[in-house]
Amino acid sequence: RHDAIVGAYAVRVRAALETAASSYVAIQLTRDAAEAANRNYDLVSDAYATGTVGITTVLDAQSAALSSSEAAANAVHDFLLNLMQVERAMGTFGALQPPEQWEAFLERLRSTIGQPAP
Repeated sequence: RHDAIVGAYAVRVRAALETAASSYVAIQLTRDAAEAANRNYDLVSDAYATGTVGITTVLDAQSAALSSSEAAANAVHDFLLNLMQVERAMGTFGALQPPEQWEAFLERLRSTIGQPAP
């Protein structure tokens, strides 16, 4: 019975870590997409100013830029939620730890994920 409880605990922590890892990677991907959409909007706006494209193209580019910026913000939100799920699964909460322990936890999480901080 004890082994089953420990095994279930380990599975829950690993699952939470994997979810947090994927959402952490999504932060940079969505930021890159938002930057690309914003550059596209700038280019389309310039093209509109010269009469090369119509207003609907500008509106489409603007909508894409806003949507991708929102997706980037949501990616950070999703990661923070997933990080809280990791902490809950582990039975620790960063807000209750001294700052140096919290930083050590985040560093271990980054090494587990294998990614630098965004």
